[in-house]
Formats: sequence, structure tokens, C-alpha cells
Amino acid sequence: MLNAFGIKAMKAGEATRLKAEEDKRRAAAAQRAKKKIRMLPRMRPCCKCGKNDVWRIEMRDCSHQICIACFVMYLRYAIQDKGKARIKCPKTRCHIRVHENDINAILDRKNPDMDLFMKKQQREWLQHKHNEDVIVYALGDKEQCRKCPICLNFYGIEPGCNYVRCANLQCMTWFCWKCAKPCKSWQHFAETDCNVSYDDMWKQAYWLRFLLFADPSFVMCSSPCICFLLVSVLPWTVAIGIPYQIIKGWHEKLENNQATSAQEWKWFLVKTIICLPFLIVLAMLVAPFSLCLFCPTALAYCALAWARQIPPIDKFFMVLDYVAAGLAMFGFGNLPRMVKDMKEAKYAVAVEKMHAEAEKSEREYIQENLQELSADQQAKQMQIIAARDAATKARVEKGYHIKPEFSVDGVMEGVAMFGGNMGGHAYNAYLGAACVQGATQQNY
Repeated sequence: MLNAFGIKAMKAGEATRLKAEEDKRRAAAAQRAKKKIRMLPRMRPCCKCGKNDVWRIEMRDCSHQICIACFVMYLRYAIQDKGKARIKCPKTRCHIRVHENDINAILDRKNPDMDLFMKKQQREWLQHKHNEDVIVYALGDKEQCRKCPICLNFYGIEPGCNYVRCANLQCMTWFCWKCAKPCKSWQHFAETDCNVSYDDMWKQAYWLRFLLFADPSFVMCSSPCICFLLVSVLPWTVAIGIPYQIIKGWHEKLENNQATSAQEWKWFLVKTIICLPFLIVLAMLVAPFSLCLFCPTALAYCALAWARQIPPIDKFFMVLDYVAAGLAMFGFGNLPRMVKDMKEAKYAVAVEKMHAEAEKSEREYIQENLQELSADQQAKQMQIIAARDAATKARVEKGYHIKPEFSVDGVMEGVAMFGGNMGGHAYNAYLGAACVQGATQQNY
């Protein structure tokens, strides 16, 4: 009997221990569930339309929620109608700016689910328009930036440069900064009212800079080589350049005409083949006369080279070097660069003032909108929002309609989203959100 009693006692103790472990495990699971529920964001309604049964996203910076349909319409109004570079939160009382990643995610042309709310072509246009507005806002004003006439890249103003080249390696178009038209040569400035700046002329004056700043002995010793090059290169340059420039003019005339037909291009090819031999013969007849330019060019070069050998002139350049070294000791080494930096600093201050004025006008606009609502309307609206928040919080705490966290490749990949009715499926869960591709966790 003792053995049977002892066995029963051992079994009862084992059962008690197992039950205690099970209760402990359940309590820990309940604690984790409560902690997870507390970590879930509040499922607030859309801050524009107040709906709670539609897909909504959460702003990164202010945590306000808005349904996708309202957000798309709001972005279209802010970008297309108002031309805003920094778009405020759609909530009336919030003047925090919408994060750029939120805008890029909504206007993402690679997201097919957004086609339900806006066509892909329109999203691409809005994204391009918004990028332009941001660049113009950063540069301060439309007058301070220009577009490349071919690839439409934006560039900021560079004082002293009117003959500029697009930095896009696929474009590399030369254009005039004043009129923003393509110009393939300096002849544009002779035919129009546009002026050539001093920096443009100085950058193109290669031989003058060589004569003024190269070593006098080297300039003198290179005179025979320069004369030989002039005699040998000038005739061939004229012989090849005349046919090339004439045919190039014909080609540019057809290329600039958008209504050029295929028959006109064929006629251009036939005309080039027929006229090319005659143009070459004409160029060969004119080429010897190019030697007439040799005498004045060679005399001018030799005169400058000999002038650099005169001691007073050589001493003058030496004194200039000493003056530059002395100014460098007191922090005035590169005066042109210092003047340019001062202009850039002044321009940066002007841009900051423009930004401050824009922010001030935006805040005044928000205050005017707030004043349009009466005190009773504001109180009533706050009561409605508080009641909805309380009901949503109670539903979340009770665990109703809560699904595990998961990620989707759907309506808004990369943005915190809250469920609603879409595609015949009803969700009311917090969808796990990750950074938009290319954004850092800090930005998110």
C-alpha cells in the first residue's frame, strides 16, 4: 500500500508541476501578446475623409494616416495645381512636410497596384514635375537655373559663363545660358543679342594664355615649330574644312526641321555624293590662299615671343609673380576664386531668404485655413476623432481581427499601411513596413 500511495503522490506532484509550467507558459504568451498589441500603431481613420475601412498609409515623419485615394488626389493638387516643392501633411493642423520617400512610393511607376488609383503615365509626369519643383526650390528661383534644350537636365547658374555644355555624357550639347537654345559655335553670339562673358573668352584663349604665362625661353624656342605647323596645317585645314562645313550646314538644316520627309533625306544623300567632288576641287583651289594668313599670324606670335625676352617686360611678369606670392601669404592668393566664392556665398544667403519667405507664407496659409473653422466645428471634429480612436484602440486590445505581421508586394510596398476593403479581401491588420528601396533606416 505504501508503494501504491507513493506512486499516486508522485503522479499528483508531477501533474501539479506540469500544470504550473503550463500556466507559466500561458502567462508569458499572454504577456508577449499584450506587448505586441501595445507595439502596434493606432489604427486611426483617414485624416482627410475619415474612413476607417479603406487602405491607409502612415506618414513617416508625423505618423498621420491617410487613405491612398485621398493621398493621390492631394499630391496631384499640390504638384500639378500649386507646384509645391515641399508638401505639407494633408492633416489641416499639421505643418510637417511629407517625406520624399512617401511621395516617391505613391508615384512609383513600377508599382502596378497603383494603376487602380492613377494611370502610370500620369504618375510619371507628376514625379517628373515634382522633381523639377524641388530642384527649382533648392536653387532659389527659376531665373537662377536652366534646362538643357535636348535632355532637359537642370543646371544652376554659374556667374561669368554663357556658353555652357551639358554634363550628361549621352547629350553633351553646347547651349547659350541667356536664351537656353543650342548653339554649336560662337557664331550664335554674333547673330543674336546674347553676349559672350569674360570667362568664356578667357577659357578659349589658349594661345594667349600660353604666350603670357609660359616660360619666355620655351616660347622663343617653340617659334620655328609653330611656324612649321602653320605652313603645313593651314592649307589642309581649309581643304577639308570647306566641304565639311557646307555638308554639315545642309545636314543641320534638315535635322532642325521636324517635318523632314524620307524623300528629302534621300535627296540630301544624293546631293552630297554629287557635290562632294566639286567641293573638294574648290577647296583645293582656295587652300593655297590660306597661306596669306601665315604671315600675320607668324609675325604676331614672333613679336609676342620676342617681347617676352625684353628684360623690363620679363621683370614685369616676375613682379606679378612676387605680388601674387605676397598676397597668398595674407590669404589673398587667388583673387578671382575669392570673388567667385563671395558671389556664391551671397547667392546662398539670398536662397535662404527665399526659403524663409516661402515657409512663412506656407505657415500663414495654414493659419488662415484653421481660422476658417469655427470653435464649435473644431470641437465637434475633435470629439469624432477621439471616439473613433477609442473604438479602434478597444478593438485592437481585445484582439479582434488581428492577423500576424506580414509584408506584401502590393498597394504600397515600403510604406506603413493599414487594411481595408480592396480586391475582395477585407484586412484590418498592421502590415510590416520596410524602407523604400534606396532609403536608409534613419530616413524612414
